[in-house]
Amino acid sequence: MPVHPFLRTIQTTLFDTRPALLTNSFFNKSQLKPRIQMLINPQTDRQALWRYALVLPVATLLLMCSQKDPLEQATPAGSRIAANDAVQYKTPLSGEIFTTVEQNPIPQGGIAVLGDYMQNNLHYPEAAQKANVGGKVFVSFVVMADGHITDVQVLKGIGFGCDAEAVRVVRTMPNWVPGRQNGRAVNVKFNLPILFALQ
Repeated sequence: MPVHPFLRTIQTTLFDTRPALLTNSFFNKSQLKPRIQMLINPQTDRQALWRYALVLPVATLLLMCSQKDPLEQATPAGSRIAANDAVQYKTPLSGEIFTTVEQNPIPQGGIAVLGDYMQNNLHYPEAAQKANVGGKVFVSFVVMADGHITDVQVLKGIGFGCDAEAVRVVRTMPNWVPGRQNGRAVNVKFNLPILFALQ
C-alpha cells in the first residue's frame, strides 16, 4: 500500500535522528571572497570623498588656531609672561639643573636674613586686601652656580596680584650661596612658599 506523501513527511520528521539545523543556508555563505575583492578593488563613493575634502580645511583652521601668537614669540627673554595670573619670568638657562644636591643653596646670611628681607620687601596687593584673600604662593626658581636667581615661576598661586608680587620679591632677592654637588657649585632648582597673611 502506497504511503501518502504527507505521512511520509511526518514519519521522516519523527524518526529522523539527524540534528536539525537552526540556521539558514545563507548564513553559511563564505564572506572571504567578497572581503578579498574589497581589499583588491577598494571603491570609495563620492560622498566619502566630499567628507574627506571638508575635513582638510577644518584641520587647517584648528592648526592655525593652535599656533602661538607672533607677539608672544617675539617677547624678549627675561620679560613677563602672564597667563591666568600664574606669572612666569623666563630667562635662558645654561648647564645642567639639579633638583637634589649634597649642599642646598641658601640665602646670604641664612634663613633669618631671608625672613627679614621678605618682611621688609613683600607688599600685600591692594586687590587681595579688598577681597580678604590670603594664603601661600609657591614659587620655583633656579639658583645658578654663581648665586644669581633666574627662571622664576609660580607653581601654585592664589591670584589677586599675590602671584605677581611673590615673583617680584624673588626676582629682586640678593644672590644666594649656590648649591654644591661633588665639591663644585651647580645650578639648583629651588621651591619657596611665600605666605600672604592679613593681620
